[in-house]
Amino acid sequence: MIAVQPFRPARFLAASYVELLRNIPLMLVLYLIYFGLGAFLPISPFWASVVGLSVFEGAYVPKSCVPASNQWIGGRWRPRARWE
Repeated sequence: MIAVQPFRPARFLAASYVELLRNIPLMLVLYLIYFGLGAFLPISPFWASVVGLSVFEGAYVPKSCVPASNQWIGGRWRPRARWE
């Protein structure tokens, strides 16, 4: 939940990560992790795909979690009306 923190550099890094990974194709992420990370560490294709999919899908989660976290006010859930 870095995107809702008051520390501006942390919010900037979180927003940059999300926007960068949401704007490049999954195949490119997998390619970069397998061949880029594989140049420095011996990594199997399976683990490269697990890391790549985790990093890629992790960029989509904050856009759905941040609106839900904004519903908590003072430790209590504030339900929204349908028209909000």
